Amino acid sequence: MKVLEGLRVLDLGVGMAAALIARFLADMGAVVERLPPGEGDFSAELYPAHDVWRSGARILSGDWFETQAAADAADVILMGGESFPNLKGLPPPAGFLEAYPRAIVLDLDAYPPATGLSD
Repeated sequence: MKVLEGLRVLDLGVGMAAALIARFLADMGAVVERLPPGEGDFSAELYPAHDVWRSGARILSGDWFETQAAADAADVILMGGESFPNLKGLPPPAGFLEAYPRAIVLDLDAYPPATGLSD
């Protein structure tokens, strides 16, 4: 038995940090479902290990009902990197806490706005 067995994660993250966290959660037993951004993940071209980091997740098709079911069932919603507009009917990133109050929302930014480096 793995320590996070039964935990459901919806991975909406983009970039290296989100990919690594998703992989660590999957390695510890969490069920990770990934909705990739419509325009692709920029880190796939930058990091040779990107495909390894993203392995272990079930890729969602982007079907509205499938995406809604994954969000409703998620214990953790993983966001990070650049927010992407193609959320398949999900609320904007700022609305996730209100829309899914039972989920833990992890928003991983490489440079938080307070640092002045977020652009």
